Amino acid sequence: MNDPDVRTGFTPIFQWVVNATGNFSTAAAYGLVWRYAQMRDRHCHASCSHLAAELGWSRQRIMRHLGVLRDAGLIVCANPDEQGVPRRYFPVSQAQWLAALSYAAPAAAGVPDGLPPSCDTPLCPAPQHPRVPPPDTPCHPTAPDPVPPSHTSDTTRKPSNTQVTETTNARRAARRGRPRRPRPAHTPEGVLTVNRIVSFRPPKILHDRIASLVPPGTPAHNLEPYFREWCARGYNPRNLAWLFEWYAARAIPPPLPPPRTKAAPTPPPAQAIEVWDRWAEYQQALAQGENPDDAKRRLGL
Repeated sequence: MNDPDVRTGFTPIFQWVVNATGNFSTAAAYGLVWRYAQMRDRHCHASCSHLAAELGWSRQRIMRHLGVLRDAGLIVCANPDEQGVPRRYFPVSQAQWLAALSYAAPAAAGVPDGLPPSCDTPLCPAPQHPRVPPPDTPCHPTAPDPVPPSHTSDTTRKPSNTQVTETTNARRAARRGRPRRPRPAHTPEGVLTVNRIVSFRPPKILHDRIASLVPPGTPAHNLEPYFREWCARGYNPRNLAWLFEWYAARAIPPPLPPPRTKAAPTPPPAQAIEVWDRWAEYQQALAQGENPDDAKRRLGL
């Protein structure tokens, strides 16, 4: 057989392999094994992942077609019992395959027992690992046993109702042994009265002070005049000084006097205006090049 340049990446398709297997993809797998066998000691040392990448297949697909080739006696495995290493496949030529068919009867599985004595490469025994099934073959040869109804909800993603109940009961039991949290203190009535007037809740740190100034039962209209006057004078409505100072003293202080306005400046006397005019003429004379001393004597400065 005239071998082409196998290092260029050209994978041949043998027509006799297509006729023998009835599958073009299986013939492509044989051609790839044959191409790699020409590179080194007439054996293909490439792994299944590498062979699958060459054809753009998955690893399971190339393994399935290699199993078909082994069963048909088109390739033989040189290391079927070795674990953890790639299989070394030897492609059988058409003459060797036809001679093996005529030399020995097929075995029960359809794999030839060996090659004629003239062949220098004996046929290895059938592989011990099972063949990869086709894509449309179910994963199990027989239907698996149905899952018992009691185990259908026992999964890692969704716990069963029994597990949820046990977890809830354990949490409740642990919660019973803990000390109860203290309930929040009741808001004094005086704070609620101030809240209705100012429309905001006073800080909690001031509740005791407000409760001492506004005992329970104090009507809101007793406090409203102080707050109304406080806002009318332009003070900050969120400032409670009207309560702590005005209401505590029960007196609203008189408003502050208006700020004093500055007196209008008095106009300068006529004499001062005349002096300013002379100085303006003096500056103009200097700009025109007149002697400063002569200008001062002329203007009486």
